[in-house]
Amino acid sequence: MRRLEGVLESNFAILHCSPTRLLEIWETVRQVCRILRTDVTPLMDQPSALPELDQAVTNARDKLSFFGSEVFEPLDRFDEHPGELEFEDLRRALCVAIGKLHGFLVDTLGEILAADPRSRHDVDYFLARKFPRDVEEAEWLQTSVNRLDDDLRRFNSVRHSSLGSVIDEIRSTGRLPTRESWLRLVAYLDEIETGLAPRLMGIMGLRGIRIDELDVLQAHGVQLPETCRRAVELYETAGDVLEAMAGSLRQVDDETARASIEGVERVLCSRMTTCLQEVEDELRDLAAFVPLWLRSVDQRRALMLRVREEPIDEPEEEPEPMRERRAT
Repeated sequence: MRRLEGVLESNFAILHCSPTRLLEIWETVRQVCRILRTDVTPLMDQPSALPELDQAVTNARDKLSFFGSEVFEPLDRFDEHPGELEFEDLRRALCVAIGKLHGFLVDTLGEILAADPRSRHDVDYFLARKFPRDVEEAEWLQTSVNRLDDDLRRFNSVRHSSLGSVIDEIRSTGRLPTRESWLRLVAYLDEIETGLAPRLMGIMGLRGIRIDELDVLQAHGVQLPETCRRAVELYETAGDVLEAMAGSLRQVDDETARASIEGVERVLCSRMTTCLQEVEDELRDLAAFVPLWLRSVDQRRALMLRVREEPIDEPEEEPEPMRERRAT
């Protein structure tokens, strides 16, 4: 249906469009016909154990059987790359085929979905503009959460080597991490701040997210980058403080100066490990939450065809293009 809607032109437009546009329409119609023949038709061969659904599928199969002589055979007479002498006949064949294909797809989809006992919507809902919009938004939410889950798997796969090992090093030595360890950690924290956190905030704007899920996303989306920045600032401050102390205590005997510096460094390290541990805990919490959330989104997506307790009458407005909504 979505493929065909891209070339759903008036008969006048098809008869008078440019050769380039005509070939685009022809290629799309060929793809739709191939999908109907090779993908859709075999799905209708297996009978359903549910009488109403089986009847709807049987009706669709019967309608499709007439397409051989009315749609498929007239189109099969044209090559994949028809010549200019065939354009006139091709235009007229497409005018007939596109209307019949679109009518079949829309009517069949509505009839089959309305006959599914898991849904108590009538056929009008599935033929309305609201239905493809609901499906599109459910698909986009599922895709976004899937990508978030993939990101978290990638972050957690290197979490110990980039973050946990640095925490262990600081705790065992009581000193700031080595330059090499710190540079590796900074790159990891920067990726969280500039990559993971914005993705969390971006998903918050999608429809279909429940309020408790929104609270979790908002908390992590705000706290994670702040905690990462605080850890970096602590390290930089610790370096400046220790350097200043080393310069000011030159007049004091070495043992006293070293004890003072080590005491301050231990305090700063304690605060830094607390901060880094917060980052690790949040990543661990997200890693536990997102798979459960994804499963919930999948279930809600599967049940979206069930009737609502209180149907909401919304005006049927033309949905804005998905790319504009995503950009917003």
